[in-house]
Amino acid sequence: MKSLRNSVLFTLFVVGSILASSGCITQHQVKEIVAQSNAAMVTSAIDKAGDKPSAGWQDAVAKIDQLVATYPDQTVLVNHLRLRAAMVLTVNQQDSLARQRWNQVDGSALTTERDKALFNTNKTLVWWYTRAPNADPLDQMEIKEAENGIKNLDDQLKSLKTPDIRIYLGTIRSQMALKLRNGEAVDTPEQRRMVAEEMAKELKSYIDLFAAEDIEWVQKNKNTAKNANDLTLSALRNRIWLRELILEFKRTAHLLLDGNPEPDWQPDWIKSY
Repeated sequence: MKSLRNSVLFTLFVVGSILASSGCITQHQVKEIVAQSNAAMVTSAIDKAGDKPSAGWQDAVAKIDQLVATYPDQTVLVNHLRLRAAMVLTVNQQDSLARQRWNQVDGSALTTERDKALFNTNKTLVWWYTRAPNADPLDQMEIKEAENGIKNLDDQLKSLKTPDIRIYLGTIRSQMALKLRNGEAVDTPEQRRMVAEEMAKELKSYIDLFAAEDIEWVQKNKNTAKNANDLTLSALRNRIWLRELILEFKRTAHLLLDGNPEPDWQPDWIKSY
């Protein structure tokens, strides 16, 4: 079965007020560390076989370590910086180093909903970023890992209010679900019906994370990006994620089911997308 090949970007923005209000750290230092670590966390696809880590991740982590060493008594600052280093390593598939850094983060010192959610899902994120570029089907142990990861993400999504982190974790969850579906048995009508129902339900739950204006834009921009210059980077990124995953769900359903049965896509406009 063809592997998932979604083209997406991930850039994690730090809350500048947390850093800027900590001790003697300057606005210039804040901008420098945010810019460098953001660049090191941009990947062309988080589940595309053959992708390589971004350039500059080592320097980004080194700069973060330098700031941590400079302000060791600033507990809030230190833990948000350690989380940022852990995310740089996670996104760049440095799983052993990433796990070490996540273990250094004191979750109780984190002050933003976004960073708390990342901390609570870090084991899932490390596993997924390492496994996703591999085009091979999931084995039995990996299937269990993916199922546990989806449950972990579901538990977080239930309580999150911040749109960007909800959409980011929801995107990871949907990609993991599609990876699972790629390995489903579809030999009998009952198996095919079950896969069709689950895929329709999973896509709807993903779409429901988005605001009405995001959905309207995606409806009108299947192959274009009209008025993209009027959008923030995060709004454009989120809408592109939504568009790409809708298309990936439909492509995967076509490959698995060959139109028999056709998933009952909801909302109705998905059927002709």
